Amino acid sequence: MKKTSWTEAGVFALSIALAGCWQQLEPEEEPDVAVAESALSTESDEGRDDYTLFEAGQVRPLALSADRKLLFAVNTPDDRLEVFRVQSRKLKHAGSLSVGLRPVSVAVRNAGEVWVVNHLSDSISVVAVDAEARMRVRRTLLVGDEPRDIVFAGPGRNRAFVTTAHRGQNRAAIRS
Repeated sequence: MKKTSWTEAGVFALSIALAGCWQQLEPEEEPDVAVAESALSTESDEGRDDYTLFEAGQVRPLALSADRKLLFAVNTPDDRLEVFRVQSRKLKHAGSLSVGLRPVSVAVRNAGEVWVVNHLSDSISVVAVDAEARMRVRRTLLVGDEPRDIVFAGPGRNRAFVTTAHRGQNRAAIRS
């Protein structure tokens, strides 16, 4: 008769226990697997509710102020702009502000102004920021369908170029 080692017996007992647990699972207890499979499926499943996912991929979620003292970050799921004070080797949360729906990009225009591109609300939030990192939305610009990013150019960075989802959505320049 072959003597079984402690390790072999432990592995055998563990595999039997796991097999028993797997068999005890009811179909109602496996929603994650069913959801993952249906999300990947291209065929329509009868009896299931339609689900629309309004997630917007971030384009440029971070921007550093010119003096490198403040870091701006879009918080896409919460529709907010977060501000962090940059300290020697760490960041300290300095504030948070509600902006439009699904912010995907942030750009610093000058020392007192940050622009946030809001993908789902088709807008840009012009945010006033002071040295103490206090913020307020100064203005909201409607820019066309599904804006994704913004770039400033020209003398004094007085021109803003915004990318949108469809051709022909050009708008006249807005100067502030």
